[in-house]
Amino acid sequence: MLQDGPTASRPTYRLIQVLRAIAALMVVVEHTTIFAQERVRLPIVNWINGGSGVDIFFVISGFVMTLSSAPLRASSGNTAGWPSASSARATRTFLARRLERIIPLYWLLTALKIALAVAAPWTESNRIGPLWNIVASFLFLPSLNYDRDLQPVLIVGGTLNFEMMFYVFFAAAILFRLSPGKVLVPCLVGLTLLWFALGPGLPTFAGILTHSMLLEFAMGIVLALGIHHVKKLPVAAGAALAVLGFILLSTWTTPNFSHWRGFFWGLAAMALVAGAVALERRLGALVPRFLLELGDASYSIYLVHGFTIPALGLLLIHLGLHGPSAVPVVLVTVTALTVAISEGVYRLVELPITRWFKGRRRTAVPANA
Repeated sequence: MLQDGPTASRPTYRLIQVLRAIAALMVVVEHTTIFAQERVRLPIVNWINGGSGVDIFFVISGFVMTLSSAPLRASSGNTAGWPSASSARATRTFLARRLERIIPLYWLLTALKIALAVAAPWTESNRIGPLWNIVASFLFLPSLNYDRDLQPVLIVGGTLNFEMMFYVFFAAAILFRLSPGKVLVPCLVGLTLLWFALGPGLPTFAGILTHSMLLEFAMGIVLALGIHHVKKLPVAAGAALAVLGFILLSTWTTPNFSHWRGFFWGLAAMALVAGAVALERRLGALVPRFLLELGDASYSIYLVHGFTIPALGLLLIHLGLHGPSAVPVVLVTVTALTVAISEGVYRLVELPITRWFKGRRRTAVPANA
């Protein structure tokens, strides 16, 4: 979902960029099938497995945060203890980079959703409230919406609450000079086990603090720490991991799935990411530019599709599409137009904001930070 910057400006794992693109498209297709069935009344099955794109994002997040923060962690010192001037400076730099990436576009689109709700309050998809839900949405805090669901104004932003919490944990590890592998991974695992130990006894809002999806960040950290071993995997092993992981993510569900999601889809996503890393040396250079750009725009795709799918769906209803023959037309059209619009948002909004912050940081942060 998030990354450190556009492909053209810094080196990156190209196959990880491809996975970002795939993950975003999986979520788009999932939500398109839901809308097509519930609103357009097309004979289509909800592809719930498309939601596993989020699990791919979480594993990638743990992986990328660990690798990209290595220089900052090194500059903060290697001995655990109370914060020092260097660890505080490294922590500020880490948080600044993350907040610059996640907040501007999310706040802008959240404000747009509120504006649409004010302009067209009679539309079910535009209903918002209560007031605390609006405030909490901007603060990345879990809160109940008008349906008493634990969702922010921009529904897809619910996963960003997990991301933000992970960033806070990671920032604390940098501040106190703690090893992500020795401290952060056990912490994330421990929080997950707390849910299984206390279960329904936990307060509603504690669910996000103990959800099994936290394991996916830990899995990404483990992959990053063992990257040298992963890179040495034979091509056949890497391909097998990638294919098996993708097949499981695309087809695998279990009873009481939401509680076990971090185990099942998390492990499958970990296998997929590990396979991509193992295949990078052999296939990375062959990735076409448009897939890299699609990976760059994955955050915009993820946030924007909640606007495009209902709008395009209403247009399709107006055109009178119905029956089995309309299903592929709807899926392809909505997905393609969503990608095109999101690419425009990325180039015209997200990328300029990112570059502005990056230039501002260069002049404000010391070179050794």
